[in-house]
Amino acid sequence: QGEQERCRRSWRSGVSCRCSSARRTRKMQKIMEKWCVLPLFERKENKKDALLYLDDRADRLPKRYAEIKEAGEKIHALLKENLTLFKAEATSDIWKSYVDYVDDMVVDGFFNAIHCSVNYLLDNTDAKVCPAPLFEARMELIAPDMVFQPSLDFGVNDGFYEMVEGIIND
Repeated sequence: QGEQERCRRSWRSGVSCRCSSARRTRKMQKIMEKWCVLPLFERKENKKDALLYLDDRADRLPKRYAEIKEAGEKIHALLKENLTLFKAEATSDIWKSYVDYVDDMVVDGFFNAIHCSVNYLLDNTDAKVCPAPLFEARMELIAPDMVFQPSLDFGVNDGFYEMVEGIIND
């Protein structure tokens, strides 16, 4: 009788442990899903006919990076909780496999965040999907030349190509 009761408690404890771990893993996924809610840059005031809003670019980028760093710290804390919950050795092969699994989840989270922003740019530069321009270049008459602001020449500092490349790199 005593042996059976010990087995039942052990079984319940194992199930509870796995359920708690699954909840933490799901929590990790939920944390990363927040990265994909909004693209890094959007049209001003989210209006379909407005240009891409880049005036707050210098503030927006560090803020997004800080959000991701904070999310990473939360994921790391959840990972540590699972390590304790399973009473696992951090150097064991099975634990390293679990960490690899979580690492793959994080890589997928990064991929999805990047996909969200790049897809936004693609959709908003496709005339069939969104006919309103996303970027603006002004032609100015500076006698005797016509000059575009930003410059449309490739390789020019602060030119259009450099701006777009910077947005993609962000």
